[in-house]
Amino acid sequence: MSEDSREIVISIDFRKLFALSLLTIITLVSLYTYIVALLAWDAPTIDLTAQLDGFDTLDNYGASKSQFNPGDLFDLEVYVEAADRYWNSTAYDNLVDDFSFRLIVTIFDPSGAPMLCESCTDTISPADTRVYYLENDMLLSFYQIPLDAVSSTGYTIRVVLWSDWLPGGIARGIQAWEFSFEVL
Repeated sequence: MSEDSREIVISIDFRKLFALSLLTIITLVSLYTYIVALLAWDAPTIDLTAQLDGFDTLDNYGASKSQFNPGDLFDLEVYVEAADRYWNSTAYDNLVDDFSFRLIVTIFDPSGAPMLCESCTDTISPADTRVYYLENDMLLSFYQIPLDAVSSTGYTIRVVLWSDWLPGGIARGIQAWEFSFEVL
């Protein structure tokens, strides 16, 4: 058996090396841009510009409380957070503007009839967190549980966060949470 060995010689002059380097750089930059653009669509701001970060029922001294007597003063604490956490924040944070939202609080008695419906409107910046109180931001005083309130665990609070409108007239994010408290 005879083996034929041949030598392959590749000669790259400056022009070919420059063209190959340029082609490699363009390919890598295009791939990086494509991946970052795909990850940008994963930003929560696309669907929900703000989110509730927590809420709590309080007495008139600011202490957390879930059981009230008829005639007690009632307050509600709601944390609203801008939801613009991008994977590549340095590239996209500047694209998110301040936006307005409406926070709507409704308190229902055990039969489902609304006892209170209040709201406030505000503007929030990207990566900002705000705290809202029924007393300060909506009613300008504490809400008093009616003296004739029925003793029950079925009192419900519905908090709705309604955020800015897109150009097509569609709300960016409508979110609702419900929780209950007890009247003794």
